[in-house]
Amino acid sequence: MESGAILMYLAHKTGKLMSSIGPSYWREMEWLMLQMGGVGPMLGQTHHFLKFNKGKSEYAEKRYSEETARLYGVLDTQLSKQPFLADEYSIADIATWPWISRYEWQEMELSDFPHLKDWYLRIAQRPAVQKGYSVPQQLDVPIPN
Repeated sequence: MESGAILMYLAHKTGKLMSSIGPSYWREMEWLMLQMGGVGPMLGQTHHFLKFNKGKSEYAEKRYSEETARLYGVLDTQLSKQPFLADEYSIADIATWPWISRYEWQEMELSDFPHLKDWYLRIAQRPAVQKGYSVPQQLDVPIPN
């Protein structure tokens, strides 16, 4: 949650990546809240059980894998209507993208979610994202098949 608050503070301070109060702002907040209340916590649990504790809890692996697939579907449906989660590229996309960039840790196939995959690739090509991937060491942005 604090990462969303920090993004809101920075966007407000700079006047970038977040709309003024109005319909676009509330759409951005809707998708930012989904990231903070759903995507981050659930995909984090998926990482915990599938990548770092594989085989420790079949129940947890199944539960979080199914929830991850559901959330990928929600995002894919939204992205079938427009290129970004809200009206334009915003803090909602910035907060959500890093979780999707770990699709391999979640044992997800982005090709099963074509609109989400297109969004992922569009954002992966942004110079700031490429630059951020080099901190603290140079990493390659994972590119799905």
